[in-house]
Amino acid sequence: MEYLEEIEEKPLPVRRESPKRCHLADSFILKYGLKIILGFVVIIVFLTTVQCNIEKPEAPIWTTGFTIPTVNRIYRMPEILDKINEPSLSIDSTGEIMFTYSRQLDTIHISEELAAQHFSQTVFNTVGQIAVHPPDPLSATVNLSNYVALSLDTLPPSSFSVLNDLPPLDRFAWADISAGVVYVKVTNDFGINLDTIIVELIDLVSFVHLATVSFPPPGIPAGHTDSVAIGLGGKRISNLLRLQFHCHTPGGSMLTLSGRTLTSSATFPEDLTVSAARAEIPSINKAFSASAEIPSSQTIVNAEVSSGSMRLILDNGTTVTSEINISVPDFHLNGNPVNVTRTVPANQSQIINIDLAGYTFEPSDLTYPQEIIIDASAHIDSTSPRMVDIYKDDTLRGIAYLSDIQFSSVTGIADSTEASFSGISADLEIPNGFDSVTLANATLVLEIESSVNFPGGFSISLLGNAGQSMQMSGLIPAGDLYNPVTVVFVDSTIADFMNPIPDHISFAGSAFFGDGVTIGTITEETYLVPSIHVSSPFEIILDHTTFNGDTTSEDIDQEDIDMITDHLVSASFNATVTNHLPLGASIEIYLDSDPSRLNADQAQLVLGPITVSAGNVNGGNIVTEAVVSELSIPLDSIEIKILDNPIVYSTQRIILRGNGTSPVKVLATDYIGLTGTIVVDYKFNGGF
Repeated sequence: MEYLEEIEEKPLPVRRESPKRCHLADSFILKYGLKIILGFVVIIVFLTTVQCNIEKPEAPIWTTGFTIPTVNRIYRMPEILDKINEPSLSIDSTGEIMFTYSRQLDTIHISEELAAQHFSQTVFNTVGQIAVHPPDPLSATVNLSNYVALSLDTLPPSSFSVLNDLPPLDRFAWADISAGVVYVKVTNDFGINLDTIIVELIDLVSFVHLATVSFPPPGIPAGHTDSVAIGLGGKRISNLLRLQFHCHTPGGSMLTLSGRTLTSSATFPEDLTVSAARAEIPSINKAFSASAEIPSSQTIVNAEVSSGSMRLILDNGTTVTSEINISVPDFHLNGNPVNVTRTVPANQSQIINIDLAGYTFEPSDLTYPQEIIIDASAHIDSTSPRMVDIYKDDTLRGIAYLSDIQFSSVTGIADSTEASFSGISADLEIPNGFDSVTLANATLVLEIESSVNFPGGFSISLLGNAGQSMQMSGLIPAGDLYNPVTVVFVDSTIADFMNPIPDHISFAGSAFFGDGVTIGTITEETYLVPSIHVSSPFEIILDHTTFNGDTTSEDIDQEDIDMITDHLVSASFNATVTNHLPLGASIEIYLDSDPSRLNADQAQLVLGPITVSAGNVNGGNIVTEAVVSELSIPLDSIEIKILDNPIVYSTQRIILRGNGTSPVKVLATDYIGLTGTIVVDYKFNGGF
């Protein structure tokens, strides 16, 4: 015992007495006191041996409770509609919930028919073969004495060759001859017959033997003149030519060679047609034209151009300056057709850009498919006396390139013209959790307003984002900008398309118009405007649809919370669910210190699922009586630690279970309610 430890042993005082006997030693008090002291010593030794302590007095302990509300919520249908802020759901005057959706889709302008595709057309011509007419060179005369000798007043049979190097030919340096001849004339003043005369034409620049011809028998008698033609076609010649004559005479009596001569000459009786030359080029004029098919699906009578451009390219592929003209008469401004003339230097091009805005397009060709006519011409002045290189394949071109042509109006005959459209879509903002809802009695109304000035029709494909599809088609009478027509198409068999309700609908298809006979006008403002209207009583077939409830918070006093959770006896979550919906429900409750984690995967505490049956319905599938479900979910010492947070956030996930294939009707008076508390029992002694 603690207080015994404080006892200190003190030495007893020693009294010295006389040797005579003391009477106190025999007294009763002394004997009794010694026995008491001995007893205390024995007790001390015993208690020390067994190590016994003396405890303080304990206070009384009892069990008490602690209750925390987590949810107390009734979700009524009007509140649900307000909560999801879904304009497509509303309550009519009879208290019936209606699903409605109306959307005017994108305006479809018939712009494809007002646009011409990019196209170009080239008109060209080549220089072609040109004519060169060299002047006739002077004749040449040779003496017979230079080639033969007499013997006893007789000229024996002899062979000899005579050369005639023609003077340089004017007007060209060389030429590739396509067609042409040179005539070689010989006058025999030798006084004797020449029975053989062979003529060789030799190019003195290339030393090519161009041709060999013979005078026909019997040759050239004395005193006569004859000529022979040498074809030059296919030959390249320079302007330095040689005539070489190989002659033979049978001989004869002759007293003297004096005055005996042979005269030869070359003449060009007509122009030489050349494919290439370095020459003096005569004046050249070329005219050429071409046509390009109009890339349009209709026969255009006339059209007004609002924008676009024409690029004209004048290309001179020759070695001489050319004047090139190009004209596109089907495009005119104030009656004046497109007509451009430019002087283009050798081997160069010129580009002319024309803004066609304000032009009128009026094709001269009114048969389908129509063609645009492009005319061009070129003029080259004579280069004389200057020589230039020129080739027959040198080109003179005009190119007309039309791009980005947009008409503000087109008048013509449309032959079943089709205008396709896609990329038009509408988003249906489905109420949160109604992704799997089916509207059993929905009606789709398609309304089309048209100002197209041709009779026609349409075919539209509707595609839902969940894989649904449906087709709608019909005819549209002709209208105009001032009196558009409106046609309405109703389909009340769209239950499959609305199963489940798509949150995104895309539209694709085509509108066709024109009968190949009627003349009409399309302008930039011509349009088709489709609108869709979906309506249905909220009579639904549901398949596991989920709602998220409100997020609420509860402040937890943390002053003594550890004493409560550390002395837990038991804890539970007690809930009551009242269901006045025609659908069964399953509810999960999420609790956490962070509202962003209120989900099944992250929440610190997940309670449930708590299930409740559908409300009792009558023959019309309308709830007449709510179903109430109560339950208690035990919580262990780990789960109850949710109370260690200063603020506890909570929300609910309400899953409306599928009702099979029979539709049920949801009314404005329907609701689902939930109350729930956490109850904690713990030990308490009044103060811990």
